Amino acid sequence: MQNTTLFRRMAALLLTVVLAVSAALPGLAVYEMPIQTANEGESVYLFNADIDKPILDQNAGQQRYIASLTKMMTALLFLESGKDLNEEITIPTSLTQEFKDIQNANGSTMNLRIGETVRRIDLLYGLLVASANDAASVMANDVAGSLPNFVAMMNQKAQELGCTSTSFTCVHGLYDYGNVSSARDLALIASACAANETYMKVANTLSYTLPSTNLSLIHI
Repeated sequence: MQNTTLFRRMAALLLTVVLAVSAALPGLAVYEMPIQTANEGESVYLFNADIDKPILDQNAGQQRYIASLTKMMTALLFLESGKDLNEEITIPTSLTQEFKDIQNANGSTMNLRIGETVRRIDLLYGLLVASANDAASVMANDVAGSLPNFVAMMNQKAQELGCTSTSFTCVHGLYDYGNVSSARDLALIASACAANETYMKVANTLSYTLPSTNLSLIHI
């Protein structure tokens, strides 16, 4: 799925993670202070992850619509579920309407089909490399048995991480504008993701070719 739009979306996601989490600066003195932002209305939270010290805090607690950044939490809970990533799962008919909704919203996908059997690890790559909304839905359903149940898990995890401005209402952030968070909360979520070795390995992958399945010879 070498789609320019998908690549740009994923690049933006990874860049956000890098800015939020990998700000382990070798020394604050080498950076000109104060750090300037484009405008005062931006929400920015830059911190040194080594010592958990904020470097720049501008509107960091203000709620914003987060779109595909939602997928960080989806991936994190998927990995923390402890399910065998090499095991195959079959996409259930209960996701038929969800897939239609994603298609109608022109959301990015990895072209999954109802009844298709796919490995969990391939879903994770689809989510983080191609920003695939259908992968997010399948992963959420696999972990929690339904999308609403998984959304409840997302909100619970956000609270556990110390998020105070975050509310999830869907698993991928595509068509539901109830998904909101703040720059500071996203830094907390991104930090948790960065601490997961598998997450970082997949997220730092630039391209990935999925193996054939029972319904498709080529996905991307």
